[in-house]
Amino acid sequence: MLDKIPSTCDDECPPALTRRMDTFACKMQSVAEDAKALQSRGRVSRFLNAAEYTEKVRSWVEDLSWHVNSFVLEGTIELTLTAHNIASEQRRGFAELGDRFDHVDDAIKELRHDFRSSETNAIPGLRYVSHARFDFGRSGRSACDPGTRVEILEKIYAWLRLGNKAEGSLPVRLSDVDVEWHSDRSILWIHALAGAGKTTLAETVARRCYDNGILAASFFCARDGDRSDILCIVQHIASDLAGHWPQFCNALLTAAKANPYIQVASASQQIKILLVEPLQVAKAQCEPAKDLVILVDALDECTDDSAESTLLHALSLHISLLAPLKFIITSRPVANITRGFRVLEMLQQNTQELPLDRVASELTERDIIIFLRKRFKEIGDRYAAGADWVSDEKVKRVASLSEGLFIYAATVASFVEDKRVRDPRHQLDVLLPPALSDSTSIPRGLAGSQFAILDKLYGQVLHASFECALPPLQARVKRVLGTIALAEERLSPSELASLLGDTSDSVWGIIDPLRPVLAVPSPDEAHRGIRVIHLSFADFLIDRSRCTDEEFYIHSPIQHTLIALRCLEVMQSLKYNIYCSAHPPCAPICMQVLDSTPMPRGDWRRPAHEARGVLRTPSSPLARGLESPGLR
Repeated sequence: MLDKIPSTCDDECPPALTRRMDTFACKMQSVAEDAKALQSRGRVSRFLNAAEYTEKVRSWVEDLSWHVNSFVLEGTIELTLTAHNIASEQRRGFAELGDRFDHVDDAIKELRHDFRSSETNAIPGLRYVSHARFDFGRSGRSACDPGTRVEILEKIYAWLRLGNKAEGSLPVRLSDVDVEWHSDRSILWIHALAGAGKTTLAETVARRCYDNGILAASFFCARDGDRSDILCIVQHIASDLAGHWPQFCNALLTAAKANPYIQVASASQQIKILLVEPLQVAKAQCEPAKDLVILVDALDECTDDSAESTLLHALSLHISLLAPLKFIITSRPVANITRGFRVLEMLQQNTQELPLDRVASELTERDIIIFLRKRFKEIGDRYAAGADWVSDEKVKRVASLSEGLFIYAATVASFVEDKRVRDPRHQLDVLLPPALSDSTSIPRGLAGSQFAILDKLYGQVLHASFECALPPLQARVKRVLGTIALAEERLSPSELASLLGDTSDSVWGIIDPLRPVLAVPSPDEAHRGIRVIHLSFADFLIDRSRCTDEEFYIHSPIQHTLIALRCLEVMQSLKYNIYCSAHPPCAPICMQVLDSTPMPRGDWRRPAHEARGVLRTPSSPLARGLESPGLR
């Protein structure tokens, strides 16, 4: 063995290892020579001095053990130090790379803004989110069907002081909406649980205000990109308002030019510089004949971890100076928004609430029946199923099961319309088996949930789409659904496949059956992103108390970690030109991980931290996942 040691240390062996191997060989050689000397003595001598020789042998064994352990320990220490040095170099490299990408990212943002500004009436220096407008062509939103939401719309139009000529033949039944009304207040807060139809209502009101020439701005929030950025809202509103009021536009141009860094200022500072001050200048020159409406939908979908909504807190500081603007804000009654409206005194005094859950249940059920009859007729016409393909009893049963949630009725209609099956009767029977009564149709464990019947419907859609799926398919389904639910940016099918390391055919095979709950792009628009039709489906997937089936439940920290690791793997494969055609389709999305809050330069977790930017909830789950012992 000793003869082989020097031979391993050839010219390619590191000098430090060569020295250690030589030292170890010398020590081993010394023990070996002592053993040979003892072996060379005669048998009589060894017999007579057996006790002494036994002690020497024990000493040699201890020396050998010591030398071996020392060799291993020194190697471990040196390996650790080497790894530390490499890690230090990597940290410095990542820090320098991060700085470079920061500059690149800033340049890309400026170019993106310039392109958007050239296509819109946006004000130079302000961020404008064209796909947050009420009339964005690919939004997928629709207005209320004729004859639905009549009482609620009457309330809103009365608050706006709009004559209801479009529905003049319908009775005005303000008393059917049990709310104390103050039409002189400048903020209307419409709130309800997910799926109650707030966005459809907001779309309807926005169109009506636009037709009447009083819609100054609209911003439909969503959990993707700029539409989730609270700092984009005020800049977008100011830009839109400038298109309706020339005097305001001139004042805003001056303010934006005088404040080149207003894009990153706080919401309160933006309201002061971009709204309050230009308003004062514009009103001194020409006062508008009517109040102007600002509509913000789904405020709860903006990223905002403050105790009180950032936007509401900013509004409370300046609301008395924002006339003639009237604000319509819709949201779920989440804690920080509810606290903002209830605790901030100036908002309390200036806000009119419209809780949709206070609307009489029979009115909501009536509206859902109207919606279902219209959709089922369209489905019957599409598949030549006949005018009476669905009984009025089944329509009323679906409406009853919806429990006031329009998203339930819309999901049922989408499931029944499934183009892959082309059999609406069969699809409706899958959801409404005649053998089950309403009282037994909700699985045990869901009965106490606010969304029990909606959760049951989501479960039925998933099981119908992946009935008898084997474990490998189940795993792919969870990976795909988890990424769609949690990724901050909408991914196209090819980007999703690239990110997850799957084939496009595999991803299409999973998303195509889920059209009742997913907005899937058509083949000729495959570059567009996939999105959940309603946020309640994403919330269902990641809530163990709602999604009780382990086949479909998405464990958020695990999924966050999977997305982050896949992003980092893609980043490792990138070359100098990150946008070259040889890179995977998801490369630009993964590179957005560099667009997150900077960490200290020396923090070894920087790459992991930067991977947060691609996630829907970019705070603790990913950080905990990447910092877990198994991933260090």
